[in-house]
Amino acid sequence: MSTLNYIKQQNSFFSGLLIVFLVSFIFSVDLPITEKFALLVPAEVILAILVFLIILDFLLRRVLFIPWNTFVELTILFFLYNLLNTLVSKHVVVSAKAFIRESLYYIPLFIGILLFLRDEVKIKRLVVSIMTIGAIFALWGIYQQLSGTVTNYAVLGAPFFNEHGSYGVYMAFLFSFSLAFYLYGTTKLQKHLGLILTFLFFAAVILSFAKAAWISVLIVFIVLPAIDRRKFDGLRGITICVVLVIGLGIFLILFLSAEGYRLGILKFLFSLEYAANQERVNRVATAINMFKDNPIFGVGIRSYIFEYDKYKTIIFPTIHSEFERMSSHNQYLDILANRGIVGFILFFALITTFLRSGLKGFRTCSNRWKPLILGALLGNITYFIHWLFNTLWVGKLEALFWLCFAIVAFGISSGFKKIRI
Repeated sequence: MSTLNYIKQQNSFFSGLLIVFLVSFIFSVDLPITEKFALLVPAEVILAILVFLIILDFLLRRVLFIPWNTFVELTILFFLYNLLNTLVSKHVVVSAKAFIRESLYYIPLFIGILLFLRDEVKIKRLVVSIMTIGAIFALWGIYQQLSGTVTNYAVLGAPFFNEHGSYGVYMAFLFSFSLAFYLYGTTKLQKHLGLILTFLFFAAVILSFAKAAWISVLIVFIVLPAIDRRKFDGLRGITICVVLVIGLGIFLILFLSAEGYRLGILKFLFSLEYAANQERVNRVATAINMFKDNPIFGVGIRSYIFEYDKYKTIIFPTIHSEFERMSSHNQYLDILANRGIVGFILFFALITTFLRSGLKGFRTCSNRWKPLILGALLGNITYFIHWLFNTLWVGKLEALFWLCFAIVAFGISSGFKKIRI
């Protein structure tokens, strides 16, 4: 059977199941299984089915056809290292659960897409499904804020989001894709829909009051001209500037109208006088001390919170200083503390390769792929910015992260690798 026929037979069913997942995952909620473990239902159940089908298909056919390049090799190497890290973890059971959960997202949303979805039309269908559902949550969050008093730290989209940070990063991600569709859509419908959704998601980001989301969107505006300056000449460039100016104006109006807020509060939220920022310093210092004692392999995947009490460093006493069930508030330091210098180097190589590959793929791909690759590139850039302030790389957000990796892997693939058993 030829490679092309094999893919054609498999990708329709797989893409259909993926769409079901992407529609359902945002409506999923955590179902507590034990005191320390919860399952995201129904999303992770569907992912488990997808993983089972991929493995079963491999065992029955004893062959895989997968686009192959250095980028794909790096992701596989990173997960093989994570398996090793699990075995040497200070909390083997905790790390094993975390590794299984990470694999649950990586296998179907990266490997599975590379195996069965080479058609950009099907991938666009997946992305449009995400943006459509995201638009509902954007409207819901905007309504929640504007129907009452505009407040900081509002829990938007509950019970499907449990705090404003994850909602903000989700909206910033969707903003990136909608902007890419507006700029590089191949039909008028894609461009018009992209423009409408760009305004919608931008408003949702502003109203999320998630500082990292604001910064990540600002970075998107900064890097876009560097990626393709030609698009920012003329009307499109003016439109983007208008969006930014209007957005900042809306932000200031809403910020000043929020109960108890004044302009000085904005400065306060970014200062070290703010308790949340003080606690971030404590958590960062703790992660550094944890790494110093465990430089090679770290303390183990997801083990930071279980080792916190041993390494806690209280520079600024806050109400959360003694609360061990919080993360390091920095994904990069979280990787360093949990997976050691080896894991950090692999993770950093993965990110830099993604950025280089995404830029190369965007500049060399056909026009049909441009909105997808640019959206994936900008979407994950918003994550990379968020990771300076948070450790949002689980569940709903991790699914989108690996989807972007798969899209970029397509952009630089030059052929298939045949793997037999």
